This record gives sequence, C-alpha cells and structure tokens, in this order.
Amino acid sequence: MITVETTALSIQRLTRRYGPLTAVNEVDLELAAGQFMALLGPSGCGKTTLLRLIAGFEQPNHGVIMIGGRTVVGPCGASVPPEQRRIGMVFQDYALFPHLSVAQNVAYGLLRGPDREKRVQELLALVGLTGADRRMPHELSGGQQQRVALARALAPRPTLILLDEPFSNLDAGLRQTVRSEVRQILRREGATTLFVTHDQEEALSIADIVGVMIDGKIVQVAPPRELYERPANRAVATFVGAANFVPAIAQGMVAQSVLGPLPLVQSHFGPVSVMIRPEMITLTRDEESPHRVVERNFFGADVRYEIVLGDGTPLNARLAPWHDLPIGARVAVSVRGPLVAFAEPK
Repeated sequence: MITVETTALSIQRLTRRYGPLTAVNEVDLELAAGQFMALLGPSGCGKTTLLRLIAGFEQPNHGVIMIGGRTVVGPCGASVPPEQRRIGMVFQDYALFPHLSVAQNVAYGLLRGPDREKRVQELLALVGLTGADRRMPHELSGGQQQRVALARALAPRPTLILLDEPFSNLDAGLRQTVRSEVRQILRREGATTLFVTHDQEEALSIADIVGVMIDGKIVQVAPPRELYERPANRAVATFVGAANFVPAIAQGMVAQSVLGPLPLVQSHFGPVSVMIRPEMITLTRDEESPHRVVERNFFGADVRYEIVLGDGTPLNARLAPWHDLPIGARVAVSVRGPLVAFAEPK
C-alpha cells in the first residue's frame, strides 16, 4: 500500500472537458516515490492532457492533484503555478534553448550559487556528456539532445519527472538504446517518473508499473507482466500486444472450444472469448486436423503463422524460427494455459 509519506503523485477524480469532449474523465492515480510509471494509450485517449494537467500547463474542470504530499490543485479550484510544483518536464521535441550551450541548458533551472556548477558537472557525468559543456544543441545527435533535456529536468532535484513521448523523434535503431540509457539514468538518480507513450513495447520494457488509458479513463494499472498476461478487459488485451480471441462455452475453470477444453485462470459460466497470445501456441503437422495454415511470415527471431481453425476462427501463432510449416499445411493446435477469458455480453 502507498502511504502519504511515500506518495510522489496522487490524483483524485481529475476531469478535463473541452466543450462536449471529455479528454480526462474522473481519473484516480497514485505513484510511489522512486517508481517509474508508463501511461500507455492510443492517440487521443487523453494521456498528454493528463500530463499537462499534472504539470500545470492546463487547468482541470474539477479534481485534486497532490505532488509529494502537497496539494497543487485543490477541490475548490486553487492551483499552484507550474514553476512552483517541483516538476521536471522532458518534452517530445526536447525544447532545448538553441542559443544556450549544453551546460547553460542544464543550469537553466538552478539558482546561482557555489553548488550550481558542481550540479551541472554531476548531471553531465550522469548522462554521459562529460566534456560537452560548451557544445550547442545543433551540434548534438538526437540521442544526445534527449540526454541534455533529461539532465535539465533533473537539475533542480524535482519531486516528479514527466516525459511526453520522449523517444518518438528518434529513429528505430536509436530508440531502443536511448530509452535503456534514460531508464538507467533515472534509476541511478532515484527519480520518480511518469512517462507517456503509445508504444506498447516501450511501456512494457522499461516501466515498473503501467497504466492503460482508453477514452479518458485509466482502465488498468499493473506491473508489465501482469498487464500483458492478465488484462482487465478485451480492450486492454487488444491494445497491449497481439491477441487471439477464441469463442467458447465456459463451465467453471474450463472452456469448451473448437480447440477442445481450455483451462482458465478464473471461473466463468456461459459464452466467453478466450484470449490466447500468439507465443502461447504450438503447431504440429497433422493431415487429419481441420485447422490449416493460410499465411507465413519469417522475421528472423521468429515465424508468424496465420491459421484458420475448423470453425473459421482466425488465429495468429508465433513460433521459433526453425519451424517450417508451408502455407496450406494441416496442423494440430495446442495452447499453453491457463488462459484469461472475457464474458460475452448477453
């Protein structure tokens, strides 16, 4: 349980409307000190608006925001200005000052004093840019600019770091390296971080905990593995990775389907959709099987197969690269369980 003493961020019933559109809808959220949370959701779900409300760049219609135990947006609408919220922000485009050097950018939010230069050098070492003090932003690569923006955000030792799609401007080859570096830097600094992204792989790979936001609401908050293996509903299951849904009739902890009996993680009765992740499937040649391969794509690390089951249900499977099943092959399908099922509406 997160206590008041260990809570870096607490949000209660936060709502932001734009005319008839509700961008953030009665959101409750808590983030423990030192935790790294990814806020994951599709474009237009309200996640960037939520980040801007926390930062103070926008005002909610109602709700409460507390940062480090201090109320910055109260139930009566009282609001603390952004510069007084003890928040560090890393923007999507980095927002470095082009006329200032690396050291000057990092030092921008620090008060003048004997420790200012020491803190700048400490952060440049932390982000791997020792000796780059006098370089200008245009002389840096995208990854280096990202690290300068992060150092600037960390400089005044904020209670909370906010990152808004920070890797979206980097090419695919650089993105994985930079996000790993950023995670290591934040961990070494002990920073509490809220990171907004629409990229499922980013969220699952670097966050301690992930919140999924859909249509202005946070519908599930869980560690990455739990979120992937036990999504709260079908919308989360579909958004967080590839998922198959096989119709079945549940009878307690087992569901009867075209694939035979499927073990469930939770008891259900009646019509359900059973979620099967592609990597949970094993395929073997079986000329008597009603299931057949209709597509095959080789990706190097794995092979993706599209199967049509005997009742016409499509199924995607991901197998190790040495599997070589031709299109048209008849296959037996086995599934590693137990599995999550979602009740069908009556």
